[in-house]
Amino acid sequence: MRLRTREAAQMYISMKKSLLLLLLIFVSHALFADVEYEWEDYYLAFTLPNDFEVVQNDGEAFYAEGDAMEFGLFPFADPDLDTSDIAYFTLAIAELVELDDVDEVELVELNGLEGAFVEGQKNGIRLILLGLIDPESDTNFFATIEFYDDDDIAVDAAVEIIESIYPY
Repeated sequence: MRLRTREAAQMYISMKKSLLLLLLIFVSHALFADVEYEWEDYYLAFTLPNDFEVVQNDGEAFYAEGDAMEFGLFPFADPDLDTSDIAYFTLAIAELVELDDVDEVELVELNGLEGAFVEGQKNGIRLILLGLIDPESDTNFFATIEFYDDDDIAVDAAVEIIESIYPY
C-alpha cells in the first residue's frame, strides 16, 4: 500500500513540475513576444518588439520607440514611382539625411510591397532606410530604423521588423 502512495506522490510532483514548466514557457513567450501594429490610415501592418511604445500614429507618420531602437514609417504620394526608381529614391533620402558609410542599395520584395534599402551611419547611430512601393495604390512609403551599431539583437529585430511589413 505504501508503494502505491509513494508512486502517486512522485507522479503528482512530476505532474506539478510539468505544469509549472508549461506555465513558465507561456509567460515568457507572452513577455517577449512581438506586438502586431496596424497603421489604419494606410492599411499597413507590421510587428515590433514588445518594448516599443507608439509616439505617433496618424496620417503623417507611424513612429515608435523601444529600448535603444526607433522605427518610423512615412507616406508619400508619387503615382509615377516604380521599381526602377525606388533605388534612386532611397539613395536620395540617404543623401538628404546625410548618412555616412552608406552600403550598396539592395532591392527587396516584401509581402506584396516592392522596395529598396540602404544602411549607413549618422552620429554613431546605425540607420536603415527603406523605400517601399505599394503597387496597389499611389501612396508609397519610406521607413527608418535606428539603433546602436554594435547591438546584434537590434540588428535581428530590425530584420524582423522589415520582413513583417505587409498591406492588408
